Amino acid sequence: MKATTFRACVLALVFAACALVAVPAPAVAQEAARLERAKSRLTPAAARELEQIVAAARARGLPTEPLVNKALEGLAKGVAPNRIMGAVRSLLDQLTQAQTILSAGSRPAPGDIEVVANALRRGVSADAARKLVAGARPGEPVAQAIHTLADLVERGVPVNAAMDLLSAWRSRGGRPEDLDRLPVAVERLVREGVSPGAAAREVASVV
Repeated sequence: MKATTFRACVLALVFAACALVAVPAPAVAQEAARLERAKSRLTPAAARELEQIVAAARARGLPTEPLVNKALEGLAKGVAPNRIMGAVRSLLDQLTQAQTILSAGSRPAPGDIEVVANALRRGVSADAARKLVAGARPGEPVAQAIHTLADLVERGVPVNAAMDLLSAWRSRGGRPEDLDRLPVAVERLVREGVSPGAAAREVASVV
């Protein structure tokens, strides 16, 4: 069997075996309890600031759970309150940027905003994220596509090659269930000795 045919078979198996995993949103009551727990362990000034940031984020349609989690994470590590709040403010900026990127005539879902903010933090440029949003079709899981872009970049795929792979995914129907499979398929080829860029191009040819 030729190497290219073998790889095509392997990629087909990867695409058939993988599945998406949904993460349920936490209950409002649980989030409120976590906020109170964070405030109780901060200084009064930091607690007030955290409450104000969470309230402002909620009013703007931003996800608030990541902000509370960031504060609790800092507390668990023994970080000083002023540094914790600096990290929370930085995360608020990232969430705001993600919301701006996703906004295209409609208000993005808080979960999508969090996904894109995480992708930005992992190295996806705002310009690349905007390009994916600009080319999205109605109903396309564009936040998930940006998340996949981050996965590809972390695996060493050049941004241009990763964008070309996502363009191929989009041109062939843009099925949501394929997005998580793309990085897995690339990684499998890389393990066989193929460069990340070449692996992305090969996956694009059979996606």
